[in-house]
Amino acid sequence: MKISKKKCLLFSFVILVCLTQCTNSANTEAELSRKLKEAESAKQKLEDSIKQNNLLNNRQSSIDSSVTKSIYIEIKTNEPVPTMGQIYDGEKSIGKEDPNYLVYYSDIIEIENFNEDKQYKEMDKFQDKVKEKLITSDKHYSDLGTGYIRISKIISRKAFVFNNYKDASISRNEKVD
Repeated sequence: MKISKKKCLLFSFVILVCLTQCTNSANTEAELSRKLKEAESAKQKLEDSIKQNNLLNNRQSSIDSSVTKSIYIEIKTNEPVPTMGQIYDGEKSIGKEDPNYLVYYSDIIEIENFNEDKQYKEMDKFQDKVKEKLITSDKHYSDLGTGYIRISKIISRKAFVFNNYKDASISRNEKVD
């Protein structure tokens, strides 16, 4: 069988194109493999960075949560203001006269490993004590036989948080005095 020059050239050209494509394909495969390795390396670096940040955040959280804070609580009531400068003085409260309401302040409370939950727990405890005082006071006035029934309520409560006892004490004394 005789093959013409044109057919031979065409066949050679097809083979050359196929070989070129195979070579390009091999280069593309190698390049894709290299890019895949780079992406895996970048992913690993990112994961390591995330782990490092989490460790730092956990350390910071443990440092923050081990902080002791000093707080005091202020509770305002609609309890009628006592006459003749009378100030109630109890286990953990001092009432201060005000034209519109009576204000109670807690002692300064130091909270180790401070967080908001512990703060609100202390606020609830002090609020319960003030409620007991209001009930007792209202009952006293109602029992006087004047027909006067008094129902005092808590208007608001607020906690003042400080990094140290000294600042809490100064602030509280400014409010109470």
